[in-house]
Amino acid sequence: MLLLLLLLMLLVMLLVLLVVVLMVAVTVGGSVFQIILMKFAVHLLPLIYAATVYTCRVVPMVKRVIV
Repeated sequence: MLLLLLLLMLLVMLLVLLVVVLMVAVTVGGSVFQIILMKFAVHLLPLIYAATVYTCRVVPMVKRVIV
């Protein structure tokens, strides 16, 4: 139960971190950085998708357990 909440927090923090990195990349605008980021993003997209689906499935379960 507590573990699920911790996992959700971790996922949210990872997404926030990703957004921050993307913003920095856009601000810096370094071509090398963008290339690395694009390669990274290709690998991250399925992970983000899986995390979103997982969160959408787990959140109602957690709510039901709490209520």
